[in-house]
Amino acid sequence: MLNLFLEIVGRILQFTMFVMDVLNNIGNLRTVGRFVATGRPDEPPRVRVPPDPRPLSPEAERALAEADARREARARHP
Repeated sequence: MLNLFLEIVGRILQFTMFVMDVLNNIGNLRTVGRFVATGRPDEPPRVRVPPDPRPLSPEAERALAEADARREARARHP
């Protein structure tokens, strides 16, 4: 009974690996086809880096300071 169970589990794993190999080969064929069609290999995905933050203008710094002062005053007087 145990041998039958292990054989069934083994066949299921074997079939799963076969399906995964087929899907992997399909992906490889798409890559080869893209290389043949375009004449260049796939480029790695570009990582987008956000730009460095710009310094705030004096007016913006003053506005932030005023907003912080109002927020603190409102927090002190409920």
